[in-house]
Amino acid sequence: MTRSLSIAVAQPRCVAHDVAANAVAHAEAVRAAGARVVVFPEMSLTGYELDATPVAPDDERLAPIVAACAESRTLALVGAAVAG
Repeated sequence: MTRSLSIAVAQPRCVAHDVAANAVAHAEAVRAAGARVVVFPEMSLTGYELDATPVAPDDERLAPIVAACAESRTLALVGAAVAG
């Protein structure tokens, strides 16, 4: 049996330092991609700002992405400033 894996690359419009708004945009991209894996650019959740406050994996602002992934059975690889 041959199984395929669909992978999409997404570039949502991002707002500097607005993790909540960017998470919504990422969630929309996940739903629209129709892929099993969606890859986003590094730092896209924080708007590509090198001085952004770190985002924890359990940050509630990421809930839209978590929901979109659960609904579509998709794995999203998102980028943000992290501690450490």
